[in-house]
Amino acid sequence: MIQKVGFIHTGVAIADIFKPMIAERLSGIATFHIVDDSLMQDFLNAGELIPVIVRRFCKQVELAEEAGADLIIVTCSSIAPAVDIARKMTAVPVLKVDEPMAEKAVSLSDQIGLMATAKTTMGPSVKLIEDKAAEVGKQIEINTSLSSEAFDCFLRGDMDKHDQILRDAASDLKGKVGVVVLAQASMGHLAGAIQEIVGVPVLTSPPLAMDALVQRVKDS
Repeated sequence: MIQKVGFIHTGVAIADIFKPMIAERLSGIATFHIVDDSLMQDFLNAGELIPVIVRRFCKQVELAEEAGADLIIVTCSSIAPAVDIARKMTAVPVLKVDEPMAEKAVSLSDQIGLMATAKTTMGPSVKLIEDKAAEVGKQIEINTSLSSEAFDCFLRGDMDKHDQILRDAASDLKGKVGVVVLAQASMGHLAGAIQEIVGVPVLTSPPLAMDALVQRVKDS
């Protein structure tokens, strides 16, 4: 039975996205947050998921297990490949925040648009969607859109420019895809606006991850 859930974040802003949803949908479950933004900073500086970052991340997962978590959710898409390693080191389930989103995208269309602002996120997100498609034996095509300038704006706190860059990028996907995936939780607030632009379903990971988590709690 799941009684306590640990969330691991690589930024305070992402934790703040999840907290209201947790309060609304998991009121009877104990939860806690581990936030280490140095993981993402070092990842960006290194340009790849180097061993020292993986080891530090795995220690965070171990700490979450030691803190009594019956289930752990990692909310950073960029660091998702390290989850596969961490899973082998713990006795409790460790979930990637974007797994439910990737599964839904594959179920909705074989023409998938993938939008990201952090270059560290694009590769893991593409692979995850491809893996989910392979699991169900489906051929897909992924049309990627990387807006690195928007990520710089996000880091500076210039969300108006961040949002405008992404709206402009979304226009390039119109008519080319049957679903759009927003690879990072930091883009989630734009789902409605981008859906109006592209005219197809737009998926963002936090609400879908919460749907999956609530179901797992019910089933436990």
